[in-house]
Amino acid sequence: MRSPASTISLDGIITDERLLLEMRTTQARASVRRSTTIAKVLAVFGVLLVGGGIAMGWVMVEALADRAIARDEAESERLRADELAEAVARATEELRAQEARLRQVQKMEAVGQLTGGIAHDFNNMLAVVLSGVELAARHLPAGADEAARHLEGAREGADRAAALTARLLAFARETAINPEPVAAAALFDGLSDMLSRSLGDGMTLVLEDDSAGWCVRVDRVQLENTLVNLAVNARDAMEGRGTLTIRATRATLPGSDAAGLSGDFLALAVTDTGCGIAPEVLDRVFEPFFTTKPLGKGTGLGLSQTFAFARQIGGEVTIASRVGEGTTVTLLLPRDQRGEQATRPVSAPLPLVAPQPAAPSLGSGRAILVVEDDPRVLSATIEALTDLGHHPVACDDATQVGAVLDEMAHVDLILSDVLMPSLTGPEMIATLPLAFAHVPVLFVTGFAGGASGGIALGDHPVLRKPFTLAALDRAVAAAVAQGGDPAPLAAE
Repeated sequence: MRSPASTISLDGIITDERLLLEMRTTQARASVRRSTTIAKVLAVFGVLLVGGGIAMGWVMVEALADRAIARDEAESERLRADELAEAVARATEELRAQEARLRQVQKMEAVGQLTGGIAHDFNNMLAVVLSGVELAARHLPAGADEAARHLEGAREGADRAAALTARLLAFARETAINPEPVAAAALFDGLSDMLSRSLGDGMTLVLEDDSAGWCVRVDRVQLENTLVNLAVNARDAMEGRGTLTIRATRATLPGSDAAGLSGDFLALAVTDTGCGIAPEVLDRVFEPFFTTKPLGKGTGLGLSQTFAFARQIGGEVTIASRVGEGTTVTLLLPRDQRGEQATRPVSAPLPLVAPQPAAPSLGSGRAILVVEDDPRVLSATIEALTDLGHHPVACDDATQVGAVLDEMAHVDLILSDVLMPSLTGPEMIATLPLAFAHVPVLFVTGFAGGASGGIALGDHPVLRKPFTLAALDRAVAAAVAQGGDPAPLAAE
């Protein structure tokens, strides 16, 4: 049996062990609770960390996407800026080109006006010279062969000057003389033989009509002369050997090209296989008196006349050339649809009295009123008419014609200049009393052909200065024969 002391010791040990166990259990539970709390805190922190990471990643993705979008937009803006800068550069270059063309057109118009005025006055002087030479030749004594030879030389020189002046006036003219519908087929038919003879045997002439019957309303003679001049230039560029092609085509322009033309145009392209034109002088070829030909080989008026001819009818002329390959000059002429639809034949143009080499015949003593503001031309015309056997009466002021007519016992013809300071010829005719409305009128003009500075001359015949005695004699006879009762012209 156990002793009481042993029993007490064992109970104490058990109690101590139980207390220790409870203490350790309490400590363990406290440790578990702390661990649980820490775990929860760590779990929450982990969840927050993961959520923050996800949020941060999303933000970074958004930032990267925004950055990419911004970079793309910046690149687009840069490209648009480059395109805009390129467009501005092109527009600036085009503006400069248009400005250069405008300056060229203005210069050509100014030169044309100046040329027209000078050539008109020069024709007046040539009229005096030719009249004086012919009158002197008619009154030479028999056997004066030396003097006759010198006078003939003077007459030939004046004729050459008159021909050059006519070209100057054709360059300066603002309106066509006798506009009529002209189709490419008929034009080529009329030009074929003339061009073949002008170009020579070493040239091959090709005429191509792809115009489908389109017409233009122009002066046929002007158009033919223009094409002949271009053909001769092409022949010279090919030194007489090569192929010349004249092609008629249709062109419809929208108005957005460099020339600003819109509508339907008949294009006449003259192409050669010659030496071509250097780029540095290509822009100057339409300037008056500019030529690439050797000295004495050209006047420099051919292409300037072509330029003026195209512009005066609302068209354009362009030129393209490559050195060593050839040149193409293209006339763009406005289409005339009414001319294509017309069924009746085009009436012949009014007869123009041009100088002819035939010898004059003595007049029949007509009473002629001569109205001319230039005293030298007036004196020469009076002497010429007197020498032809007529009875001229001079009047140097168009406003006094009515008074002079009242003093004349009879008048068969009024011979009048067109451009005068106080009144033009047509305006003067319009102011005549009705009693003289039946008197035939013959206009004399220093301008080329039957138009004079844009002034309408009605149905009256026209004599071009400078004129020979033969031409004057025929003009007077034709005007008197035409007679009739022409209605007074409306003042322009």
